[in-house]
Order: sequence, then C-alpha cells, then structure tokens
Amino acid sequence: MPKEIVVSNGKLCVALDSQMSIRDFFYPKVGLENHLAGHYSKLGTWTDRKFSWINENWQVKMNYLPETLVSQCFAVNETSGLQLEINDGVHSFLDVCLRKLVVNNIRGSKRKVRLFFSNDFHIYGEETGDTAMYEPTLNSIVHYKRKRYFLVDGITDQNRGIYQYATGQKESFGSARARLIFQLRLKSLFYVFQLFGIVFFYALVDL
Repeated sequence: MPKEIVVSNGKLCVALDSQMSIRDFFYPKVGLENHLAGHYSKLGTWTDRKFSWINENWQVKMNYLPETLVSQCFAVNETSGLQLEINDGVHSFLDVCLRKLVVNNIRGSKRKVRLFFSNDFHIYGEETGDTAMYEPTLNSIVHYKRKRYFLVDGITDQNRGIYQYATGQKESFGSARARLIFQLRLKSLFYVFQLFGIVFFYALVDL
C-alpha cells in the first residue's frame, strides 16, 4: 500500500497510509528491520456508545507542516460528530515517535470520547516470539523481543494517561484480556478517556 506520510530521523522511520494507520516502523536502520512486517497499528474512537476505526468512512486529509517532516492531518466523521487534528513526527535526535491529537466536537452537545490505539508489532519482522507487558509504575505498555524494546503511552491535557488496556494473540483480538504480560504472537490495545481536548501518544525504542 502506498505511504502518504513518512517521518524519520535517520534511525527511526515511521510511515503512515491514507487512513493514518502506521504501516512501517523501521529501527535502527531505515529499510532493514521493519517491526510491523506488513501489519499495521491503527487509531479508533468511541463516543455516544459507538466505536469506529479511522477508515474509509472518515474524510481524511494528509499533508506536512510547511518545511518540516511533521505531518498535518485532519479526519472528520459526520456520523460520530468528531473532527481529529493529528500531527506525527520523530524527534530529531532521540528515538521517539510522537503523535499529537486534537479532538473537536462538531455537534452542539457536550460529550466524552475514548481514543483507542492498537499496536501490532512484529519485532524484527518475525511472526512469533514477541512479548507485551503492562508496566504499572509507568502506566505504559512495553513490547519487546531480544534487544528491541518499544514503550507506548499516552496522556491527555487533563493529565490522564492510559485508562484501560488489553493484550492478546494477533488476529484474535476480540478475546484479549487486561493481562499484565502476554507472550507468543500478540498485539496490544489501549485507550485514553477524556473530554474534548488534546492527547499525546508516543513510542520509545531501544530502551
């Protein structure tokens, strides 16, 4: 699938498709170790008891901020009454991928929204042997295998972090549970719970 946005610092390279899903996650050499291996990590929303992944039902516009390698993306769903403003970037010298989201309510009534982030790592490009664990002191999820560690987290402008999480086997996520640690072929999901405002999501690599 063609990549609409690519952000990189020369070691960490992240590529997004036309629905703002992360399709490539290279580290530590661009083009060598793709830790998604053809899979993807995606973004979803829940509001008014309805859930939606960012997909073809959303109107998505993707570009770069002028003269930068930082994305400037917009996603609108008239059915859910949400507009998302999203910026993606990689720190210039730290191996950190950052995603900033601004959630706008395009309806008149006051509502709450949950933002879901799925993480479908295939570390080293391999199908098996990954481990995902919840780190309670950091309120974060860590995916790791051998020498590669990926920490994923989020925080809102109300200073709230991960509200709930789940880990489970890949391709069978409907039965995932909130386990502290899970091994084999796995993926993870977490969401943050907030009123309308700003959310920061980030991933640290090679801890």
